Amino acid sequence: MLLTALALSGAVAPARAAQTDWQILELGNPVPGAPAGVAVGAVAVQTDQADTRVPYLFSILAGEIFMTYRYDGRWQWAKTGPPSGRVAAELPIGVVVGQPLNGQAERPYVFVRGTDGHLWVCSLVGVDWVWTDLGTPPGGDIVAAVGAVAVHDGQGLAGRPYVFVTGADGKLWLTWWTGRDWHWDDRGTPPGAVVNPYYARVGVTVRQPSPGGPEHPQAFLLDVRGDLWRHGWDGSAWRWTNHGRPVPTVAWPHGLGVVDLPDPRTRTSHVAAYTAYGAQVFAFDLYGDTGGWTPQGVVTGTQWVDPVGVVAVRENRVGPAVPRVHVAQLDAVGPIWQGGTGQTWTPIRGTSVQSAGGRDTGDSVVIDSPSTADQTTYVFFWAGKRNNLTVAWSAG
Repeated sequence: MLLTALALSGAVAPARAAQTDWQILELGNPVPGAPAGVAVGAVAVQTDQADTRVPYLFSILAGEIFMTYRYDGRWQWAKTGPPSGRVAAELPIGVVVGQPLNGQAERPYVFVRGTDGHLWVCSLVGVDWVWTDLGTPPGGDIVAAVGAVAVHDGQGLAGRPYVFVTGADGKLWLTWWTGRDWHWDDRGTPPGAVVNPYYARVGVTVRQPSPGGPEHPQAFLLDVRGDLWRHGWDGSAWRWTNHGRPVPTVAWPHGLGVVDLPDPRTRTSHVAAYTAYGAQVFAFDLYGDTGGWTPQGVVTGTQWVDPVGVVAVRENRVGPAVPRVHVAQLDAVGPIWQGGTGQTWTPIRGTSVQSAGGRDTGDSVVIDSPSTADQTTYVFFWAGKRNNLTVAWSAG
């Protein structure tokens, strides 16, 4: 089923671009005169045809959730409304595509903090978008997002949402779908470290240590000294691991994102986490229980970069996926930059953005072709003097 809500408008997309070329389309703003939206996240959503997925971006705009999606060559706007008549959507937490039970259809779960301070989730039940109040962590208020991910306990099993946030108590908190209800869990703090709950976020993903086996959720965050910490499930227990920092004498990094990179040859995957010191980007690659830092170069023309999504892209039919990192510059108007392999950053020609909104300016998603090995990368970002949403996409 195509996931829509209250249909608003559509825009005809230009012809499909040749490989490595980018197409740019300004999608507008569905609320006339409103400021730019705040991105909650981009995901690939299954349509009526089981092997076909389309790109969706969910954003907070005027206290409501708006979705932008591409279907039959047209871009559409729709909305789900606010969490309740008295509560508006306030802070983006994350979006995942999951399933409540084995055998049920996939559906997006959109997580936000409401103006009441509670965590809210909006998901599709039948043909209706339904909001559910998940409350607050027992330790206090939700301060910021760390991220959300769908976790599969085995091949073909339901993807259950796991949502990580930081609380006013400085702890990492997790709420997850057990298959019957939502459950809050106190995940504490890194041993011997202090987390600034406002600036800890790097991202959340899964690992799959054994071929076809269960996925293990992993949350990456930064402490006040600049060390990268991972809090993850290892199959028997939750554990904190300190992965240090790439430059020991430099503090105050910020997170750009994390991505799971599958390798079809081994049917396993490894994880890459990205941080930045101003405009200098570093990657931490985790293989099994070991990993290491590598420099990813400097984004030119700016003193600071903010994330616009990290995705995994196949370079060929049989090889491992490679990362694509998208960033915007904070202190000047400029293009979206793409990097992720080596130390070269390439501007996406025709894009123009100043990420005044910080890390929730936009997001990225990859869509697989149902009939070929081709993939298309979509990069969404709120930008421009008219506070409009723009999308850039490239096949190959």
